[in-house]
Amino acid sequence: MLTLNESGYVKQRESQVLEFKETFRFGESLVEYARSLVGMANNQGGMIVFGIKDKPHEPIGLLDDRFDKFDPRELNKIFLEYFSVDIEWNAETINFNSTRFGC
Repeated sequence: MLTLNESGYVKQRESQVLEFKETFRFGESLVEYARSLVGMANNQGGMIVFGIKDKPHEPIGLLDDRFDKFDPRELNKIFLEYFSVDIEWNAETINFNSTRFGC
């Protein structure tokens, strides 16, 4: 999934199909995540990885359990309310170098 350089930072760059977020948040942040996912779905798909610090892209992992407690129906509501579209998506927690990340 991720490759690290000799300094321990993520080699991959953010792009139209990959976005990094340091933490997972509720509230207005869900609209931002939905906007990114809709853009990715309209292109070639993609992924948001939670637990990657910005500049440099340091893999710190999930620092709390908000991602695990998230109810996917909340994001589906946002898709329908703001974008009038429902997209196919999934959320999972992965382990990389003994650290948990949300995707």
